[in-house]
Amino acid sequence: MSSRRRVFVTGQGFVSPAGASYGAIESFLAEGRSCVRRVDPLTAAYGLHTRLASPVEDFDDASFPRQWRRSMSRISLMAAEATRRAIADARLSEDVVRHHRTGVSYGSTMGGTSAIEKCFRSMTSSNGLDGFLSTTFLQIMSHTCAANLAIAMGIRGRLLASCTACASSLQAVGLGYETIKHGLADVFFCGGAEELHPMMIGVFDTMKATSTANNDSPARASKPFDVQRDGLVVGEGAGTLVLEDAESAQRRGATLLAEVVGFSTGSDGGHMTNPSAEAMERVMREALADAGLSPEDVSFVNAHATATPVGDLAESRAIHALFGTKTPVNSLKGALGHLMGACGVVELGACLGMLERNRILHTLNLETPDPESAPLDHVMGAPRGAPVEVVLKNSFGFGGVNASLVLKKVAK
Repeated sequence: MSSRRRVFVTGQGFVSPAGASYGAIESFLAEGRSCVRRVDPLTAAYGLHTRLASPVEDFDDASFPRQWRRSMSRISLMAAEATRRAIADARLSEDVVRHHRTGVSYGSTMGGTSAIEKCFRSMTSSNGLDGFLSTTFLQIMSHTCAANLAIAMGIRGRLLASCTACASSLQAVGLGYETIKHGLADVFFCGGAEELHPMMIGVFDTMKATSTANNDSPARASKPFDVQRDGLVVGEGAGTLVLEDAESAQRRGATLLAEVVGFSTGSDGGHMTNPSAEAMERVMREALADAGLSPEDVSFVNAHATATPVGDLAESRAIHALFGTKTPVNSLKGALGHLMGACGVVELGACLGMLERNRILHTLNLETPDPESAPLDHVMGAPRGAPVEVVLKNSFGFGGVNASLVLKKVAK
């Protein structure tokens, strides 16, 4: 067995505000549509300043067995549906899914927020913990998605839970890639999920990090890199990618959607919420080194860019330090909102579409780049047709967690 094996994406499935497949998500975003909605029951009712979110509006968990729902809140149910879709897309047999060399690497910001609310309501009620169910903790625990997927799907290999805020799902994909690359597994289900809840919106609202200037015009609210950006829009969703060793994929005749060729993750080591441009640049540089590529090989950078003043500024400087002004840059959060623990994998889904269709999606609502930011080749106004061979994807999270991953087109 070689020390480094090639790793391919052979299946995908999503539960997102923009669609259930990478093609649907990419097409939705190419049309310049926005997922952001006014959600007063989740915001005004709790006294929040923002009125906006990016919800999944068509998710129905009625088809899930009761034994699944007992230990799953909405976050795990969305993860399970995304994974069922990925298994079907990859045409994986039950034998492969349940093989001991098949694992799961899944992330989220935290456990099920709706279950957390039920727990606190129970604790503060006149009946104390009388209403506290034995399964509540299974919905709350930080690795609830990964554990529930393993039990529901019968996955018996390695179980990794990446709970690193907004870097969670991209880090989960990267950890799965590294596990296969070094010969410790053949197949991995990788991704992340987040459920929309007033608590999650409220965390950022309290920090004055949510968008409030466009409460009455939701589609224009999220403005990554724009001089008028005023904060992020919280969203929800789930995404699962099937990563597979080249020999395993070839043996069963799998469709190769893209190759994962590089990954790096690291910490700022400085501040919990104030990001470091130097640390961001470092993980991008290390991801490219892992891929054996140079900045000139990258077709575009898909930025994390949440539309917060500080975060976008730091990332622009990090990207410019490595790529200068020659490499196109986009952010998908202008249209998707910020899907928190699911953002990295859902945005990777759109990147798969861009690789396939040779076009770089534009950053919705970016009209005037912030002059305080480093100069970049922003994709603005409409998608840009161009050969797309290599994509570098960023995700950064609170706690100074940074992750970058490199996807490469598969030669036909």
